[in-house]
Amino acid sequence: MTENTSEPSAEVDKDDEESVNNIRFSPPVFRQRYSAALDVAKKSKVKSVADFGCAECKMLIMYKNILNLERLVGVDIDQELLRLHGYRAKPLMHEFIVKPRNIQLHAQVFCGSIANLDDRLRDVDMVSAIELIEHLYPDVLEKVPKTIFGFIRPKVALITTPNGEFNKYFGFSPGQFRHWDHKFEWSREQFKQWCDNCCNKYGYDVEISQIGFLGFQSKEDREQVTGGCSQMALFTLKHQQLEEEERIKSDGQLYETIVDVLYPFDERSQTQRIIHEMSYVISRLTRESELLAELVYEPQKAVMPLEKFLEFPILKQQIEGDVQMLEDVFKLRATAEFAGIELVCDESGCKSFVKWIHPYDNSPSETEEDFNQWSSEQVAENTDTNQCSTVDVWSNNARQVDEADVKIEMGS
Repeated sequence: MTENTSEPSAEVDKDDEESVNNIRFSPPVFRQRYSAALDVAKKSKVKSVADFGCAECKMLIMYKNILNLERLVGVDIDQELLRLHGYRAKPLMHEFIVKPRNIQLHAQVFCGSIANLDDRLRDVDMVSAIELIEHLYPDVLEKVPKTIFGFIRPKVALITTPNGEFNKYFGFSPGQFRHWDHKFEWSREQFKQWCDNCCNKYGYDVEISQIGFLGFQSKEDREQVTGGCSQMALFTLKHQQLEEEERIKSDGQLYETIVDVLYPFDERSQTQRIIHEMSYVISRLTRESELLAELVYEPQKAVMPLEKFLEFPILKQQIEGDVQMLEDVFKLRATAEFAGIELVCDESGCKSFVKWIHPYDNSPSETEEDFNQWSSEQVAENTDTNQCSTVDVWSNNARQVDEADVKIEMGS
C-alpha cells in the first residue's frame, strides 16, 4: 500500500504538553484524555470501537479491557509505527489461560487514511480521534466529518484537540504551536463552531468539555477565560439510522490489514463464571480458619465481608464491581454450590458470608445452629470419656500437625 504522506500520524507516545517549559499536570494530560475516552466507552456500553490515529496502539490497550466489547479497530497512516506496535492489540499469554472474556473480541489494526471510506468500519458503535485532527492538512480535515458522521455514523464519537487559548501558560508567542506537526490549534470558539457544523449536517448532538487544568487556575479561568489544556467533544447520534439507499457509499476495503486476531473467551455463562470465582475466593478466605481449626481441633467461624471479594481482580471484573451481584448469585444457588454458607448483615449494614469450619471435616460446613448441636455432642462425649482437653483428643486420634509448618502456611 502506498503511504499517504499528506496525513501525518498523531504522536501519542508521550504527552507533548508535559515537555513544554517544565509544565506538569497531575495526572498527565494524555492519561486524562485516555481515561475520558475509556469512561465514555464503558458508560455508553458500546460493542465496537474504532480509534483513528491509534499510532502506538496505547488507547487500544485500554479499550480491550472492556470485557463486553466485541470488536476493536485501530487506524493510522503510519505503517512502520503500526508494524512496530501493533502487537499491543493482540491478546496476552495469560488471556489464553485465564480467559477473562465472556464474549469473543475481534481486534484489527489497519493502515490507512481517515479520508478513505473503508467498508469494514461502517456501523461501528463508537469512534475516537484523540489529538488527531490538528495534525491533518485542510484537504484531509475537510473529509473527517463525512467519514465519521456521514459514513460510519457511530452512536457515540469522541474527538479531542489542543485548546489554543491555553498556550499562554506555555509562554508561547502568537501563532506558535505545541508540536512541529500541528497545522492549527483552535480556540474554544473555533472548535465549537466546527463541532456545531458537523452536528447540523449529520444529525448529532455535542457536548464540549475541557481537560487538563493547572493548580493555580481559578474557577473563572477554567470555565470562562482560558479553559483547559485540551478540549473534548462528545457527539451522540440524534437521528435514526439512514435507509440503505440514503447511506454514503464506501470506497471498498482500502485499508491495509496489519493485525487481525480473535481473542480467546470462556463459553461458560456469566453466572457460572461468577459462581466458580466465588467458590475460589471463599476457599482462599477460609484457608486460615481451616488451618486454625486443625491446629486447635475446634470449629472456627470464618466471616467474609462482601467488600473483601472485590480484592480479587477476575471476580471484580465479572461482577463489574457490584457486590449486589454476589448476593444475587448466592441467593440463586445457595443450596447447591454454597451449602453451609450464610449471608448475614451486621448492625452497621455490612453484609458478609459466614462459614463454620470444622476440624478435619471435608463435608460442607454447617450453619450456626448445626455448630451449636455439634458443640453439645462434643461436650457430652468428652464428659463420658473424662477427656477435658481438646489437645488430648487431637493427639489420641493421631492427628498431629507440625505447628511450625502451619504457622508458615498461615503467614503465606
